[in-house]
Amino acid sequence: MAIDAEVADRAALLRAAIGLATPDSLHLACAITAGATLFITNGTDFPGEVDDLQVMILDSTLIS
Repeated sequence: MAIDAEVADRAALLRAAIGLATPDSLHLACAITAGATLFITNGTDFPGEVDDLQVMILDSTLIS
């Protein structure tokens, strides 16, 4: 997905609100803008849900 002005603006808002790193906020903004319902990551800085997008922390769902 291209990073256009809408995605960049949303990423900036997410970065300010949640404190995510720029690449993480861009990935999340792309997912939200694309209408995704689930975002799977191994980043531990993500909240459980953002703008009706469920965030799954992969490491916490795997059985060791």
